[in-house]
Amino acid sequence: AAHRSGIRAALHCGSPAYAARAAQWGFDMVTVSNDVRLLAGAAAANVKAFREASATADWAAAPSPEKQPSINTSY
Repeated sequence: AAHRSGIRAALHCGSPAYAARAAQWGFDMVTVSNDVRLLAGAAAANVKAFREASATADWAAAPSPEKQPSINTSY
């Protein structure tokens, strides 16, 4: 109906797979995700990377917080 009226059809989609289907159905513009899903995915990937790095880290060799250089926050 939109195309018959000269209007482009758009659809917000929650996943790339659904967006591909919508494009096949004839939608002119589709979103492949949303900001919440993208942020949640990035957060999950960062937590996973931290856990993997933590599992193999040599914590005994890491310098203690007392030996770290201090940051001067007085201006």
